Amino acid sequence: MHHTELIDKLVRELSYRVGIPNVHKKEHQSIMSEILSEWGEYDVKERIFEFLTNEDDTEGDDKDYAHIGKGFYVKATDKGKDGAQKYTKDDSGKLKAISDKEYDKEKEKQGELFLVCAVSDTKINVNRLHQVLGCKRLSFGKTDVLKSALGITPGSVTLFSIINDTALNVTLVIDKFLMDYKIVNFHPLLNDATTAISSSDMIKFAKSTKHEPLIVDFAKLE
Repeated sequence: MHHTELIDKLVRELSYRVGIPNVHKKEHQSIMSEILSEWGEYDVKERIFEFLTNEDDTEGDDKDYAHIGKGFYVKATDKGKDGAQKYTKDDSGKLKAISDKEYDKEKEKQGELFLVCAVSDTKINVNRLHQVLGCKRLSFGKTDVLKSALGITPGSVTLFSIINDTALNVTLVIDKFLMDYKIVNFHPLLNDATTAISSSDMIKFAKSTKHEPLIVDFAKLE
């Protein structure tokens, strides 16, 4: 079963049992575990609870590097620096240095995809956002792109859809002011329900899917 369908089914079942689901609550996590065990979804259960219980799943040499989107990395100490050496992974999963020309060529070939998550009343100046992200001018994702990249449809765009971007083609952008809230709410891949999660677990979830979120202060774009 596709992640989208399974997570939607899980949230619906959790809602039926507890009312408004909140994955931050230990008792709701326990019920989620029971549900997934009942369904025999042990692999998915392990992945979901990995980000709920682990602070950081980075291991080995990767811990010294920061993912900057679309399968590219820089040394953690160089993140945000202009001209930082870029790295990508070879077929064996080892990081290798690439030239700026190779980096630009690969980015151009892949195209630029961003998932922007913000507080509901945050004003986002789309005409200036590309300057902050270092990309070409942005436009809203088309239906076929949303479906293929994130497994969702227009109207159901959500932070949780980043779990479907296993190819790491999407860069996750998070509103700085979301971090001011203890609990934040997102659709669980479909827009007919709401799932609560702590802002700290939001970041842990993103990192568990190998996405290093970019935190942006949209107020500075006005």
